[in-house]
Amino acid sequence: MSGAQVMHDMLVQNWGDTVRVFPAVPGAWQDAQIHNLRTQGAFMVSARRDGGRTEYVRVRSLAGEPLKLAHSLEGPVTVRRVRVAPGGAAPTDRPLSWQDLGDGVISIDIEKGEDVIVLSAGKASNRDIKPVAISRPAKPWGFVGVLPRPEGPVVPVDLTAVFDNDGFTQGTPRDGNFDGSGYTYPANELPPAGNFRNGGVTFLFPGSTDGAKNNVTSRGTVIAVPHGHYRRLRLLGACHGGSVGADAVAACAVGTTGTVKISLTDWGRTPAYGEAVAPPVRRTSRSASSTRSSTSTRPVSWYR
Repeated sequence: MSGAQVMHDMLVQNWGDTVRVFPAVPGAWQDAQIHNLRTQGAFMVSARRDGGRTEYVRVRSLAGEPLKLAHSLEGPVTVRRVRVAPGGAAPTDRPLSWQDLGDGVISIDIEKGEDVIVLSAGKASNRDIKPVAISRPAKPWGFVGVLPRPEGPVVPVDLTAVFDNDGFTQGTPRDGNFDGSGYTYPANELPPAGNFRNGGVTFLFPGSTDGAKNNVTSRGTVIAVPHGHYRRLRLLGACHGGSVGADAVAACAVGTTGTVKISLTDWGRTPAYGEAVAPPVRRTSRSASSTRSSTSTRPVSWYR
């Protein structure tokens, strides 16, 4: 709210019984527009600034109060009453009683519901209302982590060569064993093999053919990553036997190493680390039936 008020005060101020237009606009803001901003005295103010020069100021009175206006226009000005003809035709202008008080301030007799427009005398003005182009990009500001950071290209890593476990059940009830107790993910509840896009990232989802390996157990497996500079790791994963928080070691070609924190919630518990979740279904190889946990309290965590 404070930031919004600062912006407002640069564009319009109202104090000392005077409405001030563009009183503190930075020099870098060569172009600026305001449209129907409300001020004290029940006025609605619109104005346009092009190339560092105010083009016009338009004020509508909602209460018929006296108006003193610091207009910010250069040189002599002219003031007109603006009315809209019946049927919504183009506005027509006619002279209006007003007084120049000096130092760029004028007083205007304006009735309730009427508009007045202030223009530089003898000069054409652009009265279009439209968004103003950014003069130059600004650096992000605010609390760290609030603004989204731009993502670079995503590089998928094919893990097929290091698959060492079958965690999916396709047709045969006793196929697969994800958790060591015979429970698996039923294939009909999972995405099809191939590209799977979620959260703006495309993953390579494994197949679910009976007897085929489709996941990697985290037991010191070394995974080669294409050469490049990376900022973030996205993975599809699940865990059993309790939630897991572990550091994966990232080894660089120049010999240095770093750690990447990987946290996953037990697949039978409510996600605790911001994971997305799959349908809460697990299948046991002991029978052809599926075991379904409550969708509200025990969703199955499956990727982070």
